[in-house]
Amino acid sequence: MANPTEVNSPQEMLDQWKDFRQQVLQYLESIPDAEFAAAPEAGGWSPSQIAEHLYLTQWSMARALPAIMAGKIGLSGDECQDLDYEAYESDILKTGNAEAPDVVIPKENWDLATCKEHLQKAMDKTEKALDGKSKSDLQKRGIPHAIFGGVNLMDWMWIQAYHEIRHLNALKRKRGDDSTN
Repeated sequence: MANPTEVNSPQEMLDQWKDFRQQVLQYLESIPDAEFAAAPEAGGWSPSQIAEHLYLTQWSMARALPAIMAGKIGLSGDECQDLDYEAYESDILKTGNAEAPDVVIPKENWDLATCKEHLQKAMDKTEKALDGKSKSDLQKRGIPHAIFGGVNLMDWMWIQAYHEIRHLNALKRKRGDDSTN
């Protein structure tokens, strides 16, 4: 995946995120209904819970983006770190569990159709919030991230895209599917 220095616009970064999301959806669609809400034998969240977590993570940020961009909340770009993308890339894809904030911990038990609907709603809200924004606009504002510290909004999109693939690969491993990317 291209990192934020290798793209010209937020839309390019969002398109990569959408590609990863499509991989997640295709895999979720391959899981039998009987397994969809069941936690893997190896432990962790069920496919339904993972989808809800991805939704909650994106939805909570998408809702906050207008206020972040307006400077009402969040960080200024100069308060954000310059990420070493190559160093972080392998860290993001590691299988270890990070402590999720309460706001993104799944609480429902959705079926596949509901998961898909919510994930699309979150992506639509994100796209709407970013519409008309330049790469420079997103580099001027940021958020505190629990693992990476202050990150600008271009870096946030990059981290979130990898976050989805990390959960997808972990789910595949826990289900015994060795065909991870």
